[in-house]
Parts: sequence; structure tokens; C-alpha cells
Amino acid sequence: KKTVNLASGRYEQLKFDVTDVSKTYTIQAQGVDGIDLYVADSRNPTHLAHDLASQCEETTLISLNDGHPKFKPGTFYLSLRAADQKSDGQASLLLREVPRGQAAAGHRLGARGKSPARPNTIQCDNCKRHIPKGSLAMHSLQCHRRNAFCKVCDKVFPRRHFARHQKLEHAPLACPACGTECADQKALQAHRMQSCKMRPVRCMFCAMMVYLGDRDAHQKDCGTRPCVCLKCNGQFLKREMRYHLTTKHGMRPEDVSFRDYM
Repeated sequence: KKTVNLASGRYEQLKFDVTDVSKTYTIQAQGVDGIDLYVADSRNPTHLAHDLASQCEETTLISLNDGHPKFKPGTFYLSLRAADQKSDGQASLLLREVPRGQAAAGHRLGARGKSPARPNTIQCDNCKRHIPKGSLAMHSLQCHRRNAFCKVCDKVFPRRHFARHQKLEHAPLACPACGTECADQKALQAHRMQSCKMRPVRCMFCAMMVYLGDRDAHQKDCGTRPCVCLKCNGQFLKREMRYHLTTKHGMRPEDVSFRDYM
């Protein structure tokens, strides 16, 4: 458990290690109202560049497990920030390792929508929870004042943070790396992971990190460099080496490493 001093407009950066991929790692921030929490496998995650986020929610909670494509042993980074000046103050950050299949501690208001129907209940038209019939009138008065349902996310958010939620997650955003305009925050994260020309990728021949937009030209040049087969001393272009080793020397394609022919 860590204590972090939050101020609006400033990210506080921390990191943690994943050592057991059979567990779920939960990160929960408490103490002040209105905390944004971001997690990524690279340094300095922000609202524009992250892998997981909890924003504008009643409970600031992120769960990281084997359902995430980047989940593996190693270091992950997290950032926190206060939503506004009213949220400035000390926040407590709690990291838990939860065995697979066990419910994680903490609760998200956004996850409460569309609860299963039970006898003698009616679904609230605002938060989508099933409420006992006798309590619906009182619940509705409080619910519409306190909660707002996002039809895009299919989740409930505190009404005091709803306008900010719409701005953060559903307004157009420009990629900070290449400037491409994306429809919303989700589209921006997909763009960053898949098609951003400024995304660092590895050359298949020399393992050098290059930008995605430069990779084809780099690999075209890198693949034409001459190299000598370590098995028969024959001379080939680097891009031809895998075909040569698999067809002439019986190696499996997955066992061929271009790093042997730097």
C-alpha cells in the first residue's frame, strides 16, 4: 500500500512487477473523489497512451490478468492524476495479487449495470439494476440525481463525473505520436497498438527497433545484405537464409534466427 499526493493536471508515476501470471493483479486507488488511473507495459502511461484505464468511476479499480494480451512477467507502469482541483489530496494505492477464479476486492459502479432479475424486483431505467418493487420510487429519486448511464459504454457513472467521462472517452482525439485523428479514446488506443506509423517495431532481420512507417524500407535494405551460411559456407542474401536453411539443411522455420547472421 502506497500513499500518493495528487494534484490536478499532474501525473504521479509508479511501477510494479508481475511475477505470477496465474494470478490477477488488482490496482485500486482510494482517498479522494475523482481519480484517473492508467496502466501500461511502457513508461509514463497517460489518458492518451495506456493499456488499461479507470476514469470517472465511483471506485478507481483496474484488474490485470491473462485476459490481457500484454500480460506476462515483467514490469508494468501506472499513473494517477486528480480529476480537478476538488480531487487534490492524498490517495492510497493498493496492489493485490488475487488467485485465479477468486473475486477481486473492490467494486466498480460502472460494473453494476444490468444486474440479473430476481423475484419481486423491477429494473431501474437509469442504472439498469433490479430493485425491490417497494424501494423503486425512493431509489429512482436518488439514482437519477447521483448516477448517469452511458449508452456507449453500457455502464453507469457518477453524474458529477459524467460530462468529463464523455469528453475523455467519447470525444475525438489526435494521436500524440503521429497526429492521426481518432474517433474516441478506444479508437486511439487501437490505433496506437496497430497502425500508428510512429509505433516502434523490430526489424525481422537485425532486431533493430524502427518506426512502423519506416519498417518496410528498412527491411528491404537489411534483407539484401550478404551473409554466409554457418552450415555450408554458401553465400546468400539475408532474406534468402531461412528458405536455404529449411530446404537444404532441414531446419524448422521457427528454429532459424537471423541474429546468427548479423
